[in-house]
Amino acid sequence: TFTLTFISVLSLTLLYLTWSNLQDSVPNTERDVIHVVSVIAGQLTCRDAMPFLKSLFFHRRSELHLHVITNSPGYTTLSVLFRTWSIEGVKISFYHLEKFQPLLTEIPSTHHSGIFGLSKLIVEEILPRDISKVIVLDTDIVVIDNLQDLWDLFKLMGRNQFIGLVENLSDYYIEKQLFSALGRGYNTGVMLLDLQKMRAMRWIDIWQQEHRMLHEKIGAVQQADQDIINSYLNQHTSELYQLPCVWNYQISANSLADKICSKNRYRIVHWNSPSKYELDTDIARSVYGLYQVYLRLDGSAVKKRFFLESRPTKYDINSTPNPCAAIHQAGTRVYRTHPFFIPQVATPASDDVTLVTQLSMDRLQMLE
Repeated sequence: TFTLTFISVLSLTLLYLTWSNLQDSVPNTERDVIHVVSVIAGQLTCRDAMPFLKSLFFHRRSELHLHVITNSPGYTTLSVLFRTWSIEGVKISFYHLEKFQPLLTEIPSTHHSGIFGLSKLIVEEILPRDISKVIVLDTDIVVIDNLQDLWDLFKLMGRNQFIGLVENLSDYYIEKQLFSALGRGYNTGVMLLDLQKMRAMRWIDIWQQEHRMLHEKIGAVQQADQDIINSYLNQHTSELYQLPCVWNYQISANSLADKICSKNRYRIVHWNSPSKYELDTDIARSVYGLYQVYLRLDGSAVKKRFFLESRPTKYDINSTPNPCAAIHQAGTRVYRTHPFFIPQVATPASDDVTLVTQLSMDRLQMLE
């Protein structure tokens, strides 16, 4: 009974999401290209990021430019994945973190993300100068709404406000008392960054100086970039734009999201606990179905651009049906290919044997 109920809820949720997409399926040529930055490095992270990527692409209504900060193993997987996925209206750019690693190696951190979490401190250094604004998203989130409304909040940021963040929806900084944070502090899993302002203010010099002072107080940072940013904003409150909590509904062991934020209106759900999707709390169970929807979603469902005008299909009444049409189509179709879905470190050899298999989407997770 539980299995049937879960599948029914899952199906209804997916149908609702599809219906919601189609309601807004109108072209809007006046909208800006939305620039999104994500750090996706390593073979395991590439696989874990699939629900995030599918949710991001599924809800797009505008042209999307995804900037991926990665390393060599990540690029090996993602370059093939995105090329074979071939998603309409989405441009992908890669940036190899190895090139910028010297800027971060002297920052001791106990956070599980290591140097990759710290890389969000140097987004304005990594991206080209003609990119002036970006939304930075962690990969342990699912997007359940169009990002256009989030992008439009750039217009509300004041002259000195270079960063938009949601308040930390737990008392982590209050309880730890590692350093003084503004209120509960702010979570950097979802950020609006005005890169033009950051370059003008020499952000790279600012955060490096802030880290040196913070290091004298607490030693190694525990929350990667988030500790350094919170330490700085505590003394420079006028440079922060506070985002509505619905854009970063945080799920952690001590989350207060259901008390602080309206749980019926969240638009991005963020599993910011080391346990991620295995977290077993009331609030985690209440949103676990969303993660399952995008985990199980067929990648081909996000290829079409819903915001384009639908064009009527032309039929030739004199044509003769081709009984082999499906076979011919399958022979020319490029299938989404995910190299190293199961992470592997191997040295190629001349006598290597490669096993190739095919399976339906519902059995994909059985590979694990």
